Amino acid sequence: MPSIADFDALENPYRPSPYAGREPVPDGGAVQMAELQAFVGHKFDYYLRKWAPRLTSVDGDVGMNWTAFFLTVIWMGYRKMYRTAMVCIGAAIGLSILIELLFVFAFRTETTPPLVNALFNLMFALVCGLFGNAWYLAHARRKIAAERARGLEGEQLLFALQQRGGTSMLGAFGLVFGPLVILLVLGLVLGVAIALAGDAGM
Repeated sequence: MPSIADFDALENPYRPSPYAGREPVPDGGAVQMAELQAFVGHKFDYYLRKWAPRLTSVDGDVGMNWTAFFLTVIWMGYRKMYRTAMVCIGAAIGLSILIELLFVFAFRTETTPPLVNALFNLMFALVCGLFGNAWYLAHARRKIAAERARGLEGEQLLFALQQRGGTSMLGAFGLVFGPLVILLVLGLVLGVAIALAGDAGM
C-alpha cells in the first residue's frame, strides 16, 4: 500500500501518476488509485485513509466524516453527490411531515415540540456523518464505472473523472437554498391543510 507521503505528489492528475503501472487499490480490480485520485481531487489523502479498510473488505470501517456531520447535504453538494443529497432531503422532508402530523393529530399539539425537531436534526446529522464516507466511495465507484463504460482510458479517462468529480461551491450553495424553498412551499401547504382540517372539526 503506498505511503501517505506519496499522496502529496497528486495535486495534478495529468502528471505521470506515481501509481501508474502499479497495483490497483485492493478493491477486486474495481478502481485504480490514479482514477480515484483524479475523481476525488482535493483531500484525496484524507479519503483514501478513510476508505482503505473498505477497499480491502466489504465490511471495512470507513470512519466518521465530521464535515458531513456538520454540513450534511451541503457537503454532498460540494462533493457533487446530488443524487444522494436528493434522497436524503426527500427522506428528511417526508419524516418531518410524518412527525408533524403525528404530533398535531395524534398528540393534539399545535406543532412539533422544538426538542423533537432538535433530536431529529441531530439524528439526521449523525446518519450523514456515519455513512458519508461510504456514500462517497460508492458515488466514486459509480462514476468511474460510467466513464469506463464510455470506452475512455488513459489521460482521457482521468480528465473525464476530474470533470465529473472534484468539488463544486455552486452545488453546495444550490443545496442550501433549494431545500429551503421546498420546505417553505411544503410548510405553507401543510399549514393550509391543517387549518382546513381544523375548520372541518377533525
